[in-house]
Amino acid sequence: MSSPHSAFPPHPAPEPRPGPDGDVRPRRLWYWVGGLVFAVCLTAGVLILVFGTSPERPDPSPGFLVETDSTDTVTFEVGEDERGSWALYGSDQASSFGCEHLSPSGVPLSLDTDRYSYESDDGEWHYIGTLDTGDPGTHSITCSAGADTRYAVGDIGVVTTADSRLGLGVVSGILLPMGGFFAGFVIVLVTLVVRVTRTSELRRQRFRR
Repeated sequence: MSSPHSAFPPHPAPEPRPGPDGDVRPRRLWYWVGGLVFAVCLTAGVLILVFGTSPERPDPSPGFLVETDSTDTVTFEVGEDERGSWALYGSDQASSFGCEHLSPSGVPLSLDTDRYSYESDDGEWHYIGTLDTGDPGTHSITCSAGADTRYAVGDIGVVTTADSRLGLGVVSGILLPMGGFFAGFVIVLVTLVVRVTRTSELRRQRFRR
């Protein structure tokens, strides 16, 4: 005797549902990647601002042309195309007041004292100002100060190098966190948009089934 057949067809086995993420790409891990990018760039920027804005300030004396103890008059030779190449340095007590710079023709020249701020790491010398050396020839400088005050004319390269490194440190310390924030934001935003789009597609596919 044959067994009775059911009037209804058997129910199909349920299709496996995807897990919480299923086929959704990219993974939620990329949210953390975006946050990590910003955190790393922010930390690097802070470290640069703390340590990178204190560049090495070496002793400028190896580049001195002449050196004097206060009231003496000293001369130095300026070659062609050396405008802005030489600076006046002084010891701790020295200042630009009481110093006279004469051109080869005897014309008094001004001293640019607002351009840089520099003191050597050993504290021996500090930058006073940039000399007007546009005219080639023999220049002279006379300073009147205390007996223990020293002046010197020397290469301005150590000052400009330290100033450039300081500027680079400040700019890098500011731009790096900004760049990290932008990159992290883009990663998070792209991840969110793609995941939402992919999730909507999967829901429509399951609905059609």
